[in-house]
Amino acid sequence: MKKRFTYVLFTAIQLSFLMACSGSSNGTIKEKIEDSGIILVENGLGKKDSVSYDCIGCSNLLKKQQTIDQLIEKASKETKTGLNYPLSFKPKSIHLTMIKEDSLISFDTKKRLKNVIQVIVEYNYIAKNGYGNELEGDNVQTFYLQDEKIKNLSESIQLEPLSLIDGSINRSLDLVSHNGNESMSLLPTKDGSIIVMSSIGCVDEGTWLIFELENGEEIKLVSWNDFNCEGKSYFKAFSSSQKEKLLAKRLKSIGIFDDKGFLCPLPKNQTDYFQQYLKLL
Repeated sequence: MKKRFTYVLFTAIQLSFLMACSGSSNGTIKEKIEDSGIILVENGLGKKDSVSYDCIGCSNLLKKQQTIDQLIEKASKETKTGLNYPLSFKPKSIHLTMIKEDSLISFDTKKRLKNVIQVIVEYNYIAKNGYGNELEGDNVQTFYLQDEKIKNLSESIQLEPLSLIDGSINRSLDLVSHNGNESMSLLPTKDGSIIVMSSIGCVDEGTWLIFELENGEEIKLVSWNDFNCEGKSYFKAFSSSQKEKLLAKRLKSIGIFDDKGFLCPLPKNQTDYFQQYLKLL
């Protein structure tokens, strides 16, 4: 009887151990990630709309479905913020692309960053433009995940040098205001002129573009374009004296001003953007 009891006890201990191991193993199993589906997104009026999404690479690179939800929520807010009429925002569809990044280098340490995924979000929506007409629009945004957390790595990674590809600059200078509610994108051209897309909305001839250097000096350009509600301003090339100043000192901030305006600080990895640009001309 004693032997039988010992055998049963030993078997029970074995079974408990196996169940514990199984439970531990289940704890590390990656949850099922859906590469497509329906998600609730807040529209411009604060109500929830059912929106379809699809993703390339999500099931292979992510461990949590919640990460997709967080990315779409952030992309929705940023898309809505950049509109002339945010209240008119109606999300339609969302496409995500995940890319494992093995070559990103820290701007500060010059070391390779680990466990990074680049996420490209293509957002389709309906909203009113600067003229008040309701139109369909697309917005493309890039985010970074590190250890599956959204990280603002765009300002801390070492960027590829500026170059001219088929006569065009390989990357624009994309900036966000201090409060994060305004933005602008500067695209210099091979002839020295600059095209600026800003969230101001309607702009006219005479808009100021102010470049603040790290020593406190300022350089001003004045737009020559006709009135438009696309937020697009055109500026002529820098003068010789302005070029000398830009080549000598890095930038601290850039501001655009019409009847209204805003100022954007320069990320530390972009302060030499116009120095690189001018050397290409």
